[in-house]
Amino acid sequence: MKRFARLFWLDLIQQFSVITNIRRYLADSRSLVVKAAMVGVAVSLVILLLRDIVEYLLDWTFSLPDLAGTNLIILAPLLIGAMLVATLSHFTARRIPYIDDHDKIHDLPDIEGDGVERALALYATTRPTVIHALRAETGLANRWRYHSWSLVGRKLLATVATVGLGGSGGLEASSVLIGEATAAGLFKPRPRLARLGTFGHKLFDWWSLDRPEALQTLQLCGMAAAISTLVGTPLMAAFFATEVIYRRTTIYNKFFYTLIAAVTAHVVALLVGVGDPSIEVEVRVLPPLTLNFFLVVILTSVVVTLVSLLYSGINHAFNRVFKHVRSIWLRFAIGAGLAGLIACLTAWLSNGSTWLVLGTGEALLDQLLNSQVLISVTVLALFARMLATSLTISSGGSAGLLVPSLVFGAMVANIFATLFGQPVVPLAAAAMAASLVTLVKVPISSLIFVSEAFGASYIFPAVVALIISSLLAYDNSIYRTQRDVARWQELAPGFSLRRVPV
Repeated sequence: MKRFARLFWLDLIQQFSVITNIRRYLADSRSLVVKAAMVGVAVSLVILLLRDIVEYLLDWTFSLPDLAGTNLIILAPLLIGAMLVATLSHFTARRIPYIDDHDKIHDLPDIEGDGVERALALYATTRPTVIHALRAETGLANRWRYHSWSLVGRKLLATVATVGLGGSGGLEASSVLIGEATAAGLFKPRPRLARLGTFGHKLFDWWSLDRPEALQTLQLCGMAAAISTLVGTPLMAAFFATEVIYRRTTIYNKFFYTLIAAVTAHVVALLVGVGDPSIEVEVRVLPPLTLNFFLVVILTSVVVTLVSLLYSGINHAFNRVFKHVRSIWLRFAIGAGLAGLIACLTAWLSNGSTWLVLGTGEALLDQLLNSQVLISVTVLALFARMLATSLTISSGGSAGLLVPSLVFGAMVANIFATLFGQPVVPLAAAAMAASLVTLVKVPISSLIFVSEAFGASYIFPAVVALIISSLLAYDNSIYRTQRDVARWQELAPGFSLRRVPV
């Protein structure tokens, strides 16, 4: 009996060994918990710097038409920014390869285009594969072949030149690549640390990574920290990082560390004073639980999905066209020039401003959510922004599609809310979820985004929209690398599976 009681109390005490559990986490892969938090701090500071510079330049860029008396002046900063990015890409860009479904290797210039696509390709280089094993190469060595800190600086400059000088697109995709490169740069081997004596050797040993999955986890942490800093939704950012990489299979052991990085980055942004969510709504109306409202939600979801698929088709078409433009200078000039002309034409037809089409779209999103945009202007700006965003990104401009996808959804919601007399904000929340699902294939992240940005009461309409858009869009994704890398799945640390088309 005494022995039974002793075993009982030992087991009970062992279950409450909180300190032991913390030690296990701290010892896991040389303190990934601490490293994830450090990644969150470093990435947040870099992204905050990027956002401040872009916002300052955008204010200056959009003030030029008033100073010059004509909207055509907007072509000047657009072309200057395009030439700056073209110069930077021509002389400094490094190619990031990825393998498509037909085993053909394609090269992506690291600072051009959508940063999420490049981050996906860099993440895939770390993935353990049979090919790397036959070459006696590890995933760590493959990632260290590519630039890290150099990529951070060059991508930051390219994004400032593209978006800050009026290019149409968001900051989030560029920030994802900057976050990945920052995380990789922090832990890239530095042999000099080992030469600093015993302390330097211990620091080098603790800081260095010994497994590919540890580096992959920190890469995801960098991506999550970047999104969390910009959008102000840490839980969504953590899910977004893992979901955009693994799509149908969210890796929850990595999710824990991405959540630490996202929360740390959000805290840093709050301490600086800019950590509030980027979406501001003056009056939050709860979703009406009526049949009419949900019928409008279904209709809006169908139209949002069709609009998103149309954008995907436009984007693929422009990608094919720009592939045949051999001169990098001409390619960038065509993209920036056409985007600027579309913005000027839209401003003239709507008697509005060029920011309806150019820039990040955050100002337009705020006005849409507060019912300050007419239907005619919304329809015109929707198609104009789709063309301008696709031209900017396809020609090589450093911008992304996360915020523009939200703007597309909000535009469609604004149209149907006005036509059917429904509140804009609940309908827009559902439409944003539908747009994210159709373009980026992140269903869990889209629902969490709605909950964090608007409130838990808005989730049910978003769920309806998510189901409708998922059925209609099926496997659509705007990212080529996401579609191709989806055939690779990690089964366990160090082991992967590839589907081979027959």
